[in-house]
Amino acid sequence: AHDYLMTITSWQQWGEQNRRGLGHAHIVFGVSLAYDWLYETLTPEERTAVAVALGQKAHELYEASASPRNVSAWGNWWRFSYAQNHYPIIHSALGMAGLALRDTDDRAWIWTDHAQEKMYHFQFILDGIDDGSWHEGIAYQNYFLTMMLPFAISLRQIYDIHVLPARYMSNYVYWRIYNLLPSSRENALTHGNYDLSWVNSYEPQSILRFAAGEYNNPRAEWAARQIISASGRRANLDAAPWNVFEFLYYDDSIAPQPPDDLPLAQTFSDMQAVIWRTGWDHDDLVFSLYSGSFGGNFASRTFIEGTYPWNPPCTRTGCSLNVGHNHADAANFSLYQAGTWLIHETIGTGNAATSFHNTLLIDGAGQYRPPSSNFGEVVDDFVNRSGFLRTSVSSRSFDYVAADATQRYDVPDLREFTRHVLFVRPHYFVMLDNLAAQSPHRYE
Repeated sequence: AHDYLMTITSWQQWGEQNRRGLGHAHIVFGVSLAYDWLYETLTPEERTAVAVALGQKAHELYEASASPRNVSAWGNWWRFSYAQNHYPIIHSALGMAGLALRDTDDRAWIWTDHAQEKMYHFQFILDGIDDGSWHEGIAYQNYFLTMMLPFAISLRQIYDIHVLPARYMSNYVYWRIYNLLPSSRENALTHGNYDLSWVNSYEPQSILRFAAGEYNNPRAEWAARQIISASGRRANLDAAPWNVFEFLYYDDSIAPQPPDDLPLAQTFSDMQAVIWRTGWDHDDLVFSLYSGSFGGNFASRTFIEGTYPWNPPCTRTGCSLNVGHNHADAANFSLYQAGTWLIHETIGTGNAATSFHNTLLIDGAGQYRPPSSNFGEVVDDFVNRSGFLRTSVSSRSFDYVAADATQRYDVPDLREFTRHVLFVRPHYFVMLDNLAAQSPHRYE
């Protein structure tokens, strides 16, 4: 660890091509931890060298965040992207540097205060999401939560300042439990850029074990153990932070409790999705359907309305509902049982088009997707572009959902695309797509 720290300290460049973004932030984050944890083992000269290098790079990150404009050489488009994973990761890294150097660098309080204020915006977004979901996909959710928790926890411990989204973190446990597939590290809902090849996409144990201790939730501990059992352990260097944080959060007084008393059907309001299960064991069946808004309901609605934390017009201020990791997949569904996908979709980054998903093409064309060129700054790209659930009801013997994806298509005379699904427990599904338009179309 000492050798890594001193080597990185000597580097002139901490971000790829000197950009002040995610790569830069990861090294600021790591050096902040290493400086704190290794402090007693460093010589006075080494402490000074690390503090100077960390201070310089942290201030560069602060300048990129505090700048009112997007500087192309810095790549600081993320500074007002309140619902995009780069935003909490980068600002948490800046905050960690402020905490690590609070007794060493006179600028540290500026970085900490700035990161705190930025994370208040993100806390507001997360606590407005009432189902614990995340629009970019479960992989990105694992990623940003892992990277933001150390700052939120340290800020609370040192200064009694609370930027932790407690409501969201409590609901996250149940989002993850319903998404668990027995004996698998995969998930029921595979929306967004869901990529299992990344280490962060299947290492959420640290988050679940934090929630288990923080909220005295034995179901969170059960979920963590299920994932460990299914995926095993990784010894790769890039997995080290996930394992270290899990160790620090783990509370051995929390005994695991299976979710056997939870309902077998759950509706996720912000994601506008359902997950139906026949149980929690290997042979049980799991059905999922999603039909929500770009960015999720809460972030999308507040962005369109121009309420806090957005500062419209975003085309001038630079705020953006960045949905680059969202797919054109409203009314998509999947079915899984006994370790096998009975109906699956093509997952992963680069597969955002409707044709990769279990929904409809109209005249060979897929659903509308906001252009990536403006990073989601134009409100009109999102107005009347939402999918939603018309109805979602469940009983002991059946479940029923009606998912409306009409607005997600750029077909002017399309009047309705509603997907109705009836699950007669435990074996039978009936699906009906109700379509209406003023002129003939080809539906696939």
